[in-house]
Amino acid sequence: MRGVAEAALAEGAAVVVAVRPEDVVLGAEGLPVVVADAVFLGDRVRRTLRLPDGATLRASGRPAEAAAAPGSDARASFPADVAVILPA
Repeated sequence: MRGVAEAALAEGAAVVVAVRPEDVVLGAEGLPVVVADAVFLGDRVRRTLRLPDGATLRASGRPAEAAAAPGSDARASFPADVAVILPA
């Protein structure tokens, strides 16, 4: 995983990766996730994605972009330049 760190971090330091929900993309590559829920909001679908360690991600995209139903396995990714890495 790649991103942009706001300040120098020590190797192995715990971090938080911040990504806007609209930048999270479901596709064939990326982190393995399970779609925990999906809420249709008209022009958008808001999804909660669960990582294998139990952490969650929020994704927001157009309904036609990915038809991942709740309970399904998927892959989530985002461009490195949109991820902000902060000390934990």
